Amino acid sequence: MNKIKPTNLYKKMNDAIIYETNVRDFTEDKNTNVVHKGKYAGMIEEGRKTVGGNPAGIDYLKFLGVTHIQLNPIIDFNSLKDDETDKKYNWGYDPISFFAIEGSYSLNPHDHMLRLKEFRSLVDAYHSHNMRIVMDVVFNHIYEHSSSVFEKIVPNYFFRRKHNGEVSNGSGCGNDVASERRMARRILVDSIKYFIDVFDVDGFRFDLMGLLDITTMLDIENEAKKLKNDCILYGEGWNMYCPLPHEQRACTDNAFKLKGYGFFNDMFRDVVKGPTFKDQITVKGYINGDLSYVHGFDFVFHGSVTHHSYNPRYAYAHQSINYVECHDNNTLFDKLLQSNSYEDEAILKRRIKLANSLTMYSLGVPFFHMGQEIGLTKHGLENSYNVLRVNNMDWSEVDKNFDMVVFFKDLVTKRKIVTVLHLDNPLDIENIFDVTIRDDNLLIIHTDKKEYLNGDNEMYIFINPTLDIKTYDLKDYHRVLTGSNETDLRLSNAIINPLEVDILYK
Repeated sequence: MNKIKPTNLYKKMNDAIIYETNVRDFTEDKNTNVVHKGKYAGMIEEGRKTVGGNPAGIDYLKFLGVTHIQLNPIIDFNSLKDDETDKKYNWGYDPISFFAIEGSYSLNPHDHMLRLKEFRSLVDAYHSHNMRIVMDVVFNHIYEHSSSVFEKIVPNYFFRRKHNGEVSNGSGCGNDVASERRMARRILVDSIKYFIDVFDVDGFRFDLMGLLDITTMLDIENEAKKLKNDCILYGEGWNMYCPLPHEQRACTDNAFKLKGYGFFNDMFRDVVKGPTFKDQITVKGYINGDLSYVHGFDFVFHGSVTHHSYNPRYAYAHQSINYVECHDNNTLFDKLLQSNSYEDEAILKRRIKLANSLTMYSLGVPFFHMGQEIGLTKHGLENSYNVLRVNNMDWSEVDKNFDMVVFFKDLVTKRKIVTVLHLDNPLDIENIFDVTIRDDNLLIIHTDKKEYLNGDNEMYIFINPTLDIKTYDLKDYHRVLTGSNETDLRLSNAIINPLEVDILYK
């Protein structure tokens, strides 16, 4: 089978706009005419519509314009039998091996070759529309270590143990893969090579990456780039407790040793929307009313690589995966329902638009969870990994909030246009912007460095995190940036509406 290649080129990771979804959740909802709901085949059906006539499935992602689709695990997992999807659900973070493809997403799980062809067809289909596929891989643990093929091959070799002989459990799932051991490392590297070589996958998101060792991750990077030089690599850099020495862990603390990797930036998340966990769900962040976070936002806006209020977290901006929502924990909308319970839904949705704007317009790599663009809810359920249908994309909400879909599409288009936001080197980023925080909380980010502006003389980014209208005297006429980069609207006095971000050029 010949591989279908995207025709657009990505020079660096900062060019990516990542959208996280799930094969089953994306198409299972009843409010579309997708035929093969919850299946690999359903992910690539073209011409599908919502009840309201809006694009659904792959056409929806094409409409948004995102560049990379991150799929929750499609490596075979054990918590769900292939033929019981009508009764049970699981995200799939409990792998059986590191090579087999999950069968519950296949049209016929009993035909083991079919699932391979279906997944390859999925990758090819997205490539044909200039979108790339990122696999979410769980290399930090196995479903059940004692009965696994790894333990049968060499007992007591592939899994870490504590000094007292107990199996290490930094993953919280019963075991930790000893990635630092030569043959364990070989299996992980070979898995990555297999999925690139056979299925033409474009990137990998590493679950609990902080449990893996740095040498293994560098080997993975080296081999992946040989096969596909624009392959993107990123993961969860949480510093998990395990017997692996801290200096060997692929965690955020050691990001300067892993310059080719992105790390989910929890500081960006918590600055923008406030703490994410259940016991702090009512605590606000910058977009939901605690404007004291403005200095923190100044730092994360700059890719978390400058000395603005904090020490740099990363060596390069592409290492900052900027996000406010992922499959874990509450959705952004559910967080806002708690932190801003006194506000009506219209205001909460404006705050979602503000959060999405800040994520898209910050330096680093913007990352969005399925449904974040429309304020999807999980009805307050924080840990939804095994709950039927609560994680589904609700396509009726797409119809109700299609203005938010169009708004998000516009953000995507603008992100691609504003090349200065794709800068990577901290030496460039440190001094390119002048940042002003006005007494009325209007945040003004300005640059007149023409070499970064594609022929323009200057650029303003105005951020209004308040409920009041703000104005700014530009002294001269500027054009407003739109998604098409074409507008006749020229202003000498900028008007920034409540909970809004505007970009103007001269």
